[in-house]
Amino acid sequence: MRSMVRIDEDRIKEAVGSALMDMKEIAGVYLFGSALGLCRPDSDIDIGLVIKPLYGKPDKYYLDIALAAETRLDPIDGHPFQVVPLNITDCIFAFNVIRKGRLIHEPDHEAVTDFTEMISRRYGENYPRYIKYLKEIVGA
Repeated sequence: MRSMVRIDEDRIKEAVGSALMDMKEIAGVYLFGSALGLCRPDSDIDIGLVIKPLYGKPDKYYLDIALAAETRLDPIDGHPFQVVPLNITDCIFAFNVIRKGRLIHEPDHEAVTDFTEMISRRYGENYPRYIKYLKEIVGA
């Protein structure tokens, strides 16, 4: 069995900050997933982007920015970056990234705060229905 490794979070923060600092559309970056702790040697580094404007653009706009960000980020010790535009993910996923992840880059605090509030409201509205239907599906 392969041994688990830890990716230096300071190196991740430094890489993200320097690679994305001139991308004015990016309001914030969350680190989430296995890179927050011990991970497999072949794990990627998951980051979620909060992109401006927070809503109202076609999905392609947010996907293009995420792809542009991903191409700027070189792997760290063989761990490639996986970039997710949080604006177009479902609210339950985005809420969990905000709650369990770490904000590692925040050029626009106000936009990140607005995004957190928006996602929290959507989560509060949708999570009870999600659990209800999930229980119906699995028969719990």
